[in-house]
Amino acid sequence: MIPEVLLPAATGFAVSVVATGAVNVVARRRGLLDRPDPSRRTHAVPTPRLGGVGIALGALAGVVCLVVTARARDLASDAFLALGAGAGGFFAVGLLDDLAPRGVGLAARVKLLLLAAVATLAVMLGARFDGTAAGSWPALDLGPSTAPLTVLWFLAVANVVNFMDGIDAITATTAAVILAAAAGSGGACEPVEAAAAGAVVGFLVWNAPEAKIFMGDGGAYLLGFLVAASPCRFGDSGTPAGAPWPLVGAALVPSIVDVVEALIHKRRAGIPLSQPHHDHLYQRLVKAGHPPALVALRYGALALAAIAVAGPVADRLGALPATAIGLAVLAAHLALGRRSTRAVPRLEAS
Repeated sequence: MIPEVLLPAATGFAVSVVATGAVNVVARRRGLLDRPDPSRRTHAVPTPRLGGVGIALGALAGVVCLVVTARARDLASDAFLALGAGAGGFFAVGLLDDLAPRGVGLAARVKLLLLAAVATLAVMLGARFDGTAAGSWPALDLGPSTAPLTVLWFLAVANVVNFMDGIDAITATTAAVILAAAAGSGGACEPVEAAAAGAVVGFLVWNAPEAKIFMGDGGAYLLGFLVAASPCRFGDSGTPAGAPWPLVGAALVPSIVDVVEALIHKRRAGIPLSQPHHDHLYQRLVKAGHPPALVALRYGALALAAIAVAGPVADRLGALPATAIGLAVLAAHLALGRRSTRAVPRLEAS
């Protein structure tokens, strides 16, 4: 299994490093920069936001390498079609917004409708959330609702990933952990996930604090789709299953809790949910003086811990004890985070 994932991962990494560096140079020369905005941004200097192009090219190069070397034999052509249409479509929607000047990009509702259309296309081409039993975890039998719930799954994960892309390296670190774990789990898409994981690490060379380039919506939506696709089955029931659903679901929990907490606060404070902000816990941690690199590593470590709890710990102790351990780790993270950010003012209605 190791040689099967090493080649696409190494290819994705190498191409991503070079491509992201090239995109950085071109974007700066053409003035395609994300300008500082105290109401919704935490960076202080104009920075390119087209790093998703480098990630996409790296992942694509890894997949092409698979095809050329015939290492993609376990993935049928319809699976590649569904993956390609979904990943390409999500990336394109985000890239359109990245290329537009701030304030004149795609409206939130338009982006959501476009993403929903792409997710529906991927489902029509055979993508299905795979909730079969995994280790000590029960099956998630979605029955006749599998197709529409898969669409919602793609949309939810992509938006969670995008919401978390608010400081240097945090999204790339978390996504790299999840995709690498999925690639090592033996799922149907493991070579594609390995290529994407390598590409994300290559992007991190340029995105590590202080970031020289951001991934933008294009990169965030691309990674969101690929993470959401990792526990999916493609094609008929005879195709290989995706990564175990508890592995991916557990790894996303810290990010989901972060996003939900911020939305709840906005609701209670009478702030429109669509209003841009930098009031997530991870952003407040940076405001409280925590180095962005350590905050990014903190969330990457949380994802890794969740994967360990959902996998080896659950296999040894059972699903319920593993859930209790995971909740205890999450509670400790939230308690320590709130204590650290006590002096940081929360977002208020204007």
